Amino acid sequence: MAGLKSFLYGVAPILGVTGAVLYERQRALVSLGVLKAAKGRGPGSGVPLTAENVAAVIISVLVTDNLAEVDERVVNLINAPPRTKDRNQWIKAGRPTFCTGVAAVLSGGARSWPLEHSVGEIRVERFWTGIISDGFGQISGGTTEYSAKFNPSGPRPSPIKISAVLDIGVIQKLEAFTQGALSQAAVEDDE
Repeated sequence: MAGLKSFLYGVAPILGVTGAVLYERQRALVSLGVLKAAKGRGPGSGVPLTAENVAAVIISVLVTDNLAEVDERVVNLINAPPRTKDRNQWIKAGRPTFCTGVAAVLSGGARSWPLEHSVGEIRVERFWTGIISDGFGQISGGTTEYSAKFNPSGPRPSPIKISAVLDIGVIQKLEAFTQGALSQAAVEDDE
């Protein structure tokens, strides 16, 4: 089993952070129950390298700059469903989330939710909305939005919108790196 930790140290320069920063996010997401770690030490333990696990860590980077703010708001956005008027279509598609949508983009995998456009940006409007877009937004209609549920007893959303964006150049680098790592992991698992 290939581990997420090694991948994070390799992908860190693409995101302009250190591997340690990404690994601390991995640990926070394990504590929150988003990522599942195999128990033990050494090979076969830790968090496995999967497209969904990579997507969760990257979403956490987009949602907040501060590790201390990796909390239930981040979890809610990771698990946010797409905005849709057709709930039955969403259920038939396997109940995709922002995390599975980002994972499909990064891995080049089949998309479980209709994204009929090429992806030009992945954006988070902190802390409540995740967007996978063709980069042209409302002009072409190539946008899928995912909205996190608001917890009335939790922190209130700010009226100030702060957006974090991965543009097409960064997405392409992340796609290439992620697909290469997942392919290598599959080869190692077969041996």
